[in-house]
Amino acid sequence: MYCNKCGRYHETEGILCPECQQAQQNVSKPAVAVIEKTATPVVATAEKPSNRQGIKAIIFGGVGFMLGLIAYIVSIVAMVEIEYSDLGYDFAVLAIFLALATIPFMVMGIVFGVQAIKVFKAAGASGQKRPIPGFIMGIGGIVFAGTSAIVAVCALFFAMLVSAI
Repeated sequence: MYCNKCGRYHETEGILCPECQQAQQNVSKPAVAVIEKTATPVVATAEKPSNRQGIKAIIFGGVGFMLGLIAYIVSIVAMVEIEYSDLGYDFAVLAIFLALATIPFMVMGIVFGVQAIKVFKAAGASGQKRPIPGFIMGIGGIVFAGTSAIVAVCALFFAMLVSAI
């Protein structure tokens, strides 16, 4: 039955409402509209959404881009050293060293680039603004690192070929 005063529904057929202690009559519909009260008032605040995902993507993308670019430049220098390898054995050894030195930069460039892309996707999935600059730099890091891997392998192959002759 519904209470005449507070309008709440209760199963008991008692004389008093268990909520407000008002004397009851047998009523099938509530006499008043029920309004739920909260203990504390709800205050709407306009919070600015956090852009942490965007900052993380730009940092990861920027680091991946720079590491990939460094690996690419070092691998190109290794290829140039092969051109001068006919001047002596030292240039071929230097080319091999430079080609091997690009490996950590390539790996880190790819890792940071992939991480930037993951953060880009996570930002979109959580409803935040997608950090496009971080995404582009992450792709650039992966491209530079991948290209430097190809150039470094070619440099190693040609340097070993030249040093064997």
